[in-house]
Amino acid sequence: MLRLIPADPDHWRYGFELEESQKTHVSDEKGILARAWVFREDNPRCYILYAPAEEEPGRELPEKYTKRAEAGGIPVGTLLIYDDPECEACDISQLLIDRHFQRRGYGSQAMLQALELLAAERRFRRALLCIVRGNEAAERLYTSLGFTLVDDPDSEVTGESLYEKLL
Repeated sequence: MLRLIPADPDHWRYGFELEESQKTHVSDEKGILARAWVFREDNPRCYILYAPAEEEPGRELPEKYTKRAEAGGIPVGTLLIYDDPECEACDISQLLIDRHFQRRGYGSQAMLQALELLAAERRFRRALLCIVRGNEAAERLYTSLGFTLVDDPDSEVTGESLYEKLL
């Protein structure tokens, strides 16, 4: 099972990779860590996502992935959440799954665990996230997890659609 481990100073060096088409939808881990710093007054929580090494047996992975495998597993992505007191919600700002580990259910697992953590925190009753228009894979993932589209007057300007889920 995927584990969410709080990020530490070593994690910015992992070099997670995105498909070219995804680079307009999500930041790399350096950008995600920069966002955590920018939103430092909003209780940012940045996690590295670790998959058990046994879930990737015999897979041909680039050396950088096998070298960074740890006792806790193989780092496959990162997730950033911060509080949005103005909206009375948690903002699930960024979810990145490295291109070598996509379509294995890690995004769903990470989101389910994140939603459990947010519900247990009891800080807010809802979670928000934005999806860049046209990102059908993200829309499928988040709607399958119970997120619903919210009417957002800024969406025409931002090119993003706002989704929410009650915790």
